[in-house]
Amino acid sequence: MIASNRKTGYIDINEPGFRGVLNIAKSMAWHRKNVVIINDLSNFLRVGDLTEFSKLGILIHESKAKGRRIKNIFTLLQDVSRVSKISKQSERLLKIQTAITHKKIFIDNNQTVKIKDIKVPFENYLRDVKKIILKAKKEGFFSKKISDCLIVSCLDLIKSIQLMQIGKIRDWKHFKTTEDWDEADFIFPFSNTDSFYKNEDYFIPNMTPYSIFPFPSKICLELLSGRLILAARLNISKVYHYFEENGWEVEGISLDKFIKRGKKLESLYPDIYEAYHHDETLCILKRGKFNLAIPATIIFRIGMDFMTEKTILLEAEHTYKKAVPFKDEWSAINILGERNIWK
Repeated sequence: MIASNRKTGYIDINEPGFRGVLNIAKSMAWHRKNVVIINDLSNFLRVGDLTEFSKLGILIHESKAKGRRIKNIFTLLQDVSRVSKISKQSERLLKIQTAITHKKIFIDNNQTVKIKDIKVPFENYLRDVKKIILKAKKEGFFSKKISDCLIVSCLDLIKSIQLMQIGKIRDWKHFKTTEDWDEADFIFPFSNTDSFYKNEDYFIPNMTPYSIFPFPSKICLELLSGRLILAARLNISKVYHYFEENGWEVEGISLDKFIKRGKKLESLYPDIYEAYHHDETLCILKRGKFNLAIPATIIFRIGMDFMTEKTILLEAEHTYKKAVPFKDEWSAINILGERNIWK
């Protein structure tokens, strides 16, 4: 939801509207002593102009009249009491603030999705990924299979060029990744270039920003700038198999069906952002009469955020234990242990 908007584009710091946002941010930081993020400087905070971390919690603000007025949850509640209808922009801001404050997401037909905190460990491959990056910074390129379902590679563009110039890298075989997977497996690629502006100037949402990865600041900057190309190949067929080995029946979608579904959505929605289909169900886990739909976004986190497949399994087991018989429920999971990972 927070990433649900187009990119900002070029920012002119002298433009009156941006200067107004900047002045509000300065005032909040100076007088309230709060941390304030200017949303237009991020690919991921795409609703509202400012995100303030205050004693009241996280507040989203929208600048109006070149910074002379602001809209937030407090002004919007006043607007709702006075008028019968508010703008879509205001409605979106209100929904996000409600999700942050009350842990409820309002969707179509007045349905709500609860945001549930669960105490399961956020197991991840981030240490392995860091080792791969450090190896690539010495050798120009390094690739390693770090689980049955995940291969991670890193290319240091500058270092690899330097090694090629002095003859230590003689051919492109140096950059080859090896895998022993079946050709029929559902394999999906990811890389940090997916977070750059692409697809007719739309960015890929729902990726954890590299600026908060638990790596040294220099590495984070190199991932953001593209000096380091960090790539992953996720074998989703192996993820399905992992769930089956742990007592679940899996009804999974194939790669062909996933691509066809995406193309159909793109034909219905000319705006590629609206056609973004990664929240579609990728598989259904079944145990007895209990069914749990797993969105693609969740499984893709193995390749994007390097969360382990075991973490998803723990989420499924927790949901299964807490489920109420014969009751359908939509919910979003918030793993409490994850908050200690990202810096």
